[in-house]
Amino acid sequence: MKARNLLLVFVSFFILGIIVYNFHAEAQKAGGTALKGQVADASAQPISKAAVYLIPASDIEVMAKTKIEIKRDSKNDEPLEDNLAANKDKYTKAVTDAKGNFKIAKFKRPSPEVALIFIWSIVPILISSIYAKVFTSRYILFSLPTIYIFASLVFVDIYSRERLFNKVLIFGLIIYTLQSLLLNYYLLTDPEKASLPRDARSGFLEEWTAGTGIREISEFVREEYQKNPDVKIVIGTEGYFGTLPDGLQLYLNDLPEIIVIGTGLDFKEVPIQLIESKESGNKTYFVVNSSRLKASPCALGLKLIAAYPKAVKPDKSRETLYFFEVK
Repeated sequence: MKARNLLLVFVSFFILGIIVYNFHAEAQKAGGTALKGQVADASAQPISKAAVYLIPASDIEVMAKTKIEIKRDSKNDEPLEDNLAANKDKYTKAVTDAKGNFKIAKFKRPSPEVALIFIWSIVPILISSIYAKVFTSRYILFSLPTIYIFASLVFVDIYSRERLFNKVLIFGLIIYTLQSLLLNYYLLTDPEKASLPRDARSGFLEEWTAGTGIREISEFVREEYQKNPDVKIVIGTEGYFGTLPDGLQLYLNDLPEIIVIGTGLDFKEVPIQLIESKESGNKTYFVVNSSRLKASPCALGLKLIAAYPKAVKPDKSRETLYFFEVK
């Protein structure tokens, strides 16, 4: 549910940014925030309740090319009035106030740059959602920078709009900023307290995919290597790619004498590769998550060096990363 709410917030800002951009009342060439003017009679007296229409330049060009027929009941004797009578329902309209003033918001179409950003933001997400067997919240992270650009358009010419709208907008920005700072603080100091989407919390903090303990294991192994560089060290892990063994390899890739290998899943016995490594005189370790170990460590001849509990799951259980030495 949190993932859906987070996605809804981003989509809402995205749509709002497009709306503000498309309907922003700034003239692209003339400048200003709207087309303003006053209607007055020959004596300079303002005319109230007068209709003012915004006629596209393309229609003006057509009228200029229309041949005027001067005869009784001619349909082309007054091009401007004739065109207005036929198309006034399609034109943007304003009505003058008591002082004869009017204002027409000018619409401008998105520039090619904005269209490119729109495609850059949406198309990859649509493709991923179509072909991905599993779609989680982190799959939209690469599109967030361009989505933020659209969201920022709500602040374009903020001081030209109504004060109440500006106050609400600025208040929302403050709340969003404070919430983001709080989330970042927890991510840096205590990730378990961070309010993350359910799928993100599960993958990054709770399940076997979480990297809890991997850095600590690498530091321990590095210290053991420095104590006796002549002894070869072999570390077997669950899996064949991903968090393990790749995560541990990243920390130890500068030490070619330390070998990290993936050995499979769901262990009822010590992997044969590790048994052979131990028999060859190598210092041998085994790294495995509790959910993948299907037998008693003591019965398998494993000595527990350290255990790294992960974040608590919704059912109050915990996955734990075990670090064993093969005896």
